[in-house]
Amino acid sequence: MIDSVFAPLGILLLRWFLAALLLERAWFTLRVFTLQGSARQYAARGLPPLFAYAAVAAQMLGALCLLLGIYPRVVALVMVLAIACTVAMAAGPRGWLYAGARGDWRQPAMVAVLLLMLVFLGDGPATLVASPGFDAGV
Repeated sequence: MIDSVFAPLGILLLRWFLAALLLERAWFTLRVFTLQGSARQYAARGLPPLFAYAAVAAQMLGALCLLLGIYPRVVALVMVLAIACTVAMAAGPRGWLYAGARGDWRQPAMVAVLLLMLVFLGDGPATLVASPGFDAGV
């Protein structure tokens, strides 16, 4: 049985935690790799360098929307698709387990699962703008 008192707080905590994860990733990219370095990495993988800028912008905007509760379910679903693209294009060939300096795709997969949980659970409390297209009464 779902606890009707604490479950909404759990959704809010999940939303805020995901916002922190996305902000941390964007901050890490900006401070450690830099946008120019990330653009070079994208180009080395055969992707347009502009994707690096779009990825950081999406992480920052997505985090802000989750934090404030602006279309949380929609934002979470869009971020799942963005992460799936990242895994398929960049991290996927490296495998699930950490295999050296190039990393793996465990962390993106875990974040994608958490984002899907938010999609399934709902917007949660303290939502400024509810996600359209989802039945709020469920």
